[in-house]
Amino acid sequence: MDADDNDGRWRDRWGVASAVARAAGAGRHEDANALVLHTLAIAVVFGLLFSVLTIGLGSKLYLALGGSGAALHSALVYSNFIFLAAVPIWIVNLLSAALRGIGNVRVPALVTFVGAAVLVPLSPALIFGIGPFEGFGVAGAGIAVTLFYCGAAVVMLRYMASGNSGLRLTRDRLRWSMFRDILKVGLLAALNTIQLNLMVLLVTAAVSRFGVDAIGGYGTASRLDYVLIPILFGLGTAILTMVGTNVGAGHIARAKKIAWFGSAVSLAFTEIVGLIVAFVPWLWIEIFSHDAAVLETGSLYFRIVAPFYAANGIIFALSFAAQGAGRMGWVFIAGAVRLVIAAGGGWLAVVVFDASEAGLFAIIAFALTAAAAICAAAALTGAMWPSEGEKAGVAAKST
Repeated sequence: MDADDNDGRWRDRWGVASAVARAAGAGRHEDANALVLHTLAIAVVFGLLFSVLTIGLGSKLYLALGGSGAALHSALVYSNFIFLAAVPIWIVNLLSAALRGIGNVRVPALVTFVGAAVLVPLSPALIFGIGPFEGFGVAGAGIAVTLFYCGAAVVMLRYMASGNSGLRLTRDRLRWSMFRDILKVGLLAALNTIQLNLMVLLVTAAVSRFGVDAIGGYGTASRLDYVLIPILFGLGTAILTMVGTNVGAGHIARAKKIAWFGSAVSLAFTEIVGLIVAFVPWLWIEIFSHDAAVLETGSLYFRIVAPFYAANGIIFALSFAAQGAGRMGWVFIAGAVRLVIAAGGGWLAVVVFDASEAGLFAIIAFALTAAAAICAAAALTGAMWPSEGEKAGVAAKST
């Protein structure tokens, strides 16, 4: 299954949620509050970095991607306004992650809902204008996003400073140990996302060897993978928070039960969807295309890969459990193995050994299964969980 970071940002937010959940579970309330300040510092630093790099090097980046003329100009105008708001965007997302770490999902969900309610009417109003007021063209879309996130960031900061959230943003000295606790999970999760997106690009390149219709069929079928991601992320967020809280409290056995229960739910959901499209692929594909060639390739993908969707359910659930436990190493290795097999092996099979589309899709299915097996083995053997010595240390901190 393809995976991406739908909002285009690193997954440092999961490092934040993990660190906050473990601190809260251990009863280290001062540390949990201190993590809010450290989260804010990370948001400002990375937000400024994205702003400077993208605004400064945007023209070169979009030229390298094939942009030119009016299209390049429009991309730069929109991009510059969007990345002016990089800092508030990071602030809103990372503070939302901190709230999820203590189980407060209502406020982040409310921010998302308000964002949709504001941007749907505001964007066209700023693009096309209203009545006697002229619009800003493509810049209006970027201005709308910037205005919303600046306002949302102010509201979130005031809310966190009030202490009504269960966490409180206060002045404190910055400590490297706090940054390390966030980044040891967040950076590996970010790299894991890069691996997955690189795999998608390379597999698509391999599929392109079979022609435009093959790309259309593969792209249409694999879009279902993306549709499933928000559901799996919702389940994964709950797993992360509950596992992190129990690991922080030293209740490792309970954390394991939560991880496996979440994995069972995720497995059942993805496998049911997979079996449905494997037997009746046209239910999905014909929503987008009635072209016979597209239907043929898409149906072939579903018949070979979709029966193994359960493997992706396991990967997602155990990935979030690993983040909650603060142990992303084996999940990262699983992603690397999947990348090598699906992208590297698939490309070699097609280009060097003249494999068919079915052969390529079989390699993708095998890569998915291998990654799931590594994650499951890490969870079963205890490699994904704190050791007894670490468990004792965590429990001591919570008393």
